[in-house]
Amino acid sequence: MIRLQRFERTAYRLSLFLMLVAAARFGWVLTRHQWQRPSTERASTTSREHNELPAVADLQRQLALASPGAIESAIAAAVGSNPPAAAGSSSSAPPPRNFIKSYLSVQAGPARSELRVDGLLVGRTPYVGQIGCEGGKTVKIDLLPPKGMPKHYEVPCLEGEMHLRDEP
Repeated sequence: MIRLQRFERTAYRLSLFLMLVAAARFGWVLTRHQWQRPSTERASTTSREHNELPAVADLQRQLALASPGAIESAIAAAVGSNPPAAAGSSSSAPPPRNFIKSYLSVQAGPARSELRVDGLLVGRTPYVGQIGCEGGKTVKIDLLPPKGMPKHYEVPCLEGEMHLRDEP
């Protein structure tokens, strides 16, 4: 009786494995078939398939004799987004961000409190480490002690060193 159960279990596992292999092979063949269709067939596809990326050979032909602006628009078309605005256009681009790397020293709250900077866990107190922040913005610091109420601080983003200490 045990041999029959073992045989059934082995046959069941083998059949599941073979079905997985067959499904993977079918998916591979189907994917390869879609990418190898000629471009005339691809142009007459349904709207669902219209968002496919063009073949690499088509992109290479388009980019071979293209100017930098045309290259950017071809890449944008391949990705499916709008092409970037030209440098001389009248659209206003957002000003570049001024990111600053600064050292943060925290000697506040009970020892071994969780320290979160802008919501991300960076370590435990006492803490000295390097952080990145945007100039002119504030850095939100949360101290979550093992016992007691959490403390929240906001420190302006400064180049160099930022210190946070408890009042003596």
